[in-house]
Amino acid sequence: LDFVVGMSHKEAILDLIRHQRRYGIRQFVVRQNLFDWLAGQGATKSVICFDLIREGYEFLHPGPLSTGSHALAWMAVIGYNRLVVSGVDCNYIEQVDGAEKKEDSTLEIVTDAENPNYFFSDYQKVGDKFNIPNPFSDLHIDSWRNIAAALTSEKVVINVSATSKMDAFPKLPF
Repeated sequence: LDFVVGMSHKEAILDLIRHQRRYGIRQFVVRQNLFDWLAGQGATKSVICFDLIREGYEFLHPGPLSTGSHALAWMAVIGYNRLVVSGVDCNYIEQVDGAEKKEDSTLEIVTDAENPNYFFSDYQKVGDKFNIPNPFSDLHIDSWRNIAAALTSEKVVINVSATSKMDAFPKLPF
């Protein structure tokens, strides 16, 4: 759901769409800019434009927006009542080695370097563009808190990330 990351990986996302049966993917949720690009490629059959549907769902309306919190909200919208959050630590290093600031809050990987923000080494490669994780204080923490406040009581969410700073849901050991 990140405007910059989606467009940076548009070709890879298009490949996923074209081979979704092979990968077992039923649905994609993307932002308007990527949806428009995919429409130009004739590839929107199983793609939902987040920006067009968010107004119709209370879960998707709270701001600020973060990809993780709104992915969880989408799971609630499509009917899941018991959700487990894993790997959401909310302890980002804002500008990692190898990244260079481009414009506003956009960064680009310009040299290979270890990225401590992700659990696998090749998540970001040279040429990948992305936003500074927290362009304003507590963006991610607040996005999780806002989603938690919007969920109804039949939605049960637990956080199993041992080192997570996210406090919107009860923590239990994995």
